[in-house]
Amino acid sequence: MENTSFSNLTSEEANNTKNCEKTISVFFQDGRQQFISQEAYDTFFLVTIIINEGMSVLGVATNIINIIVFVKLGLRESTSISLLSLAVSDLLLTLLALWSNILYIPQFSSFNTPLRADEMFFVTGGVARMFVSRTGALITTYIALERCLCVIAPLKVKAIVTRRRTCTAMVTIFIITIGPSLFLYNNYHIAYYYYPDVNRTLLGASYIDTEVNYILDRVVTAVCGTAFLIFSFATTSVCTIYLVIYLQRSTKWRLTHSKTHDKTNEALSNNNDTNVTVATVKDRRKKEVESKKKSLTSTQRTSKDDRVVRTVVVITMLFIVCFFPGCVAFALYVALPGFTLYGRYGQLFVLVYTVCFIIEPINSCFNLFIYYSMGTHFRTMLHQVFRLKMPK
Repeated sequence: MENTSFSNLTSEEANNTKNCEKTISVFFQDGRQQFISQEAYDTFFLVTIIINEGMSVLGVATNIINIIVFVKLGLRESTSISLLSLAVSDLLLTLLALWSNILYIPQFSSFNTPLRADEMFFVTGGVARMFVSRTGALITTYIALERCLCVIAPLKVKAIVTRRRTCTAMVTIFIITIGPSLFLYNNYHIAYYYYPDVNRTLLGASYIDTEVNYILDRVVTAVCGTAFLIFSFATTSVCTIYLVIYLQRSTKWRLTHSKTHDKTNEALSNNNDTNVTVATVKDRRKKEVESKKKSLTSTQRTSKDDRVVRTVVVITMLFIVCFFPGCVAFALYVALPGFTLYGRYGQLFVLVYTVCFIIEPINSCFNLFIYYSMGTHFRTMLHQVFRLKMPK
């Protein structure tokens, strides 16, 4: 459609689109099965939007703080690069959530804006959020796999997981998750349309309803939406279980090692052999001091590794809880005909994904509190950057 000014656009011109195009709001109304009343439907959305908007604002603030602190800490380790990338992905997700919530306020149409809110919400908010959330999911999976590799092959991990390879992996994840959205957006046409229900010409979106676009829509959504999410969910779950088992074994080893070391020192101190020379005593004391230093160094290293593992476990467990409903929803999208925005179960589709959209930002909001409570360096740097007093 040619670029026509809003004031000079007539209803006939606005409706002059290809026969295969149909505005998304028309899909909302065609053949959809109603599961709840429209009044309950609107109330549900108003409550969820208020909750989601608050979570989105919190997520934007916390992820900006995360990015600042990680940049200040430096990107000397591959884990820092991964966590910074996760913060960037979470920031994009919460910004999109903030925008889509504004669009989906039921009273938005009364603001006299030249936008068809429900259609622009789907195209600029809902679809984009799906792809960006998959970016965060794959990054979380990478972090979990990296930490498992540190546990399995601690001597080889630095040679395998380098800073350059981690940067390459992060860029690749962003490309393979966000890139396919360009193909999906090719199925939609944003232009001015006349809407009889409001008797106005508004900027809206139409779905180009062809067989090729339908297949492309299903394939891209199945791969990027479902396959990526289920792969991330399954892999992260397995890694989390393995790391939890490792932590339990590590704790038992430290307790056993500490008891054995104490018994050895006690045996040496209780040695009352009168034939022991001064040189032998000095030699034993020297070995005892060296043994304590080695034990302390080993314990400190193990304790530091365990803290990192615990942080990763908490992050991955939060991811699993928040993305489980999304796995179920996308499985329904693929397996159940009509479970689409414009299908027979369109209202159920919107209800399910609204719940998912509420839960998913939680995963993007609370990482700051995890880093602060479990990361000493992160906590210290945060207090330095924002000039906060360290807690006693």
